[in-house]
Amino acid sequence: MAETSAILFTVGDVIRKLRKERHWSIRKLEEQSGVGRMTISSIERNLTNYHHNTLNTLAVAFQKTA
Repeated sequence: MAETSAILFTVGDVIRKLRKERHWSIRKLEEQSGVGRMTISSIERNLTNYHHNTLNTLAVAFQKTA
């Protein structure tokens, strides 16, 4: 029997969840982080590969408001 594994969530799902918990629009996250809206949107929709520096920048923006 082949073992299958399911992806429970993606990085994009986590970014969206954190943004929604703060009641931020993508534009607000852009203002807080300096990461462009198109990049944020693409990450949330899992349409792009992202650089670890971009994720770090988003994490710092979320941390500032935690």
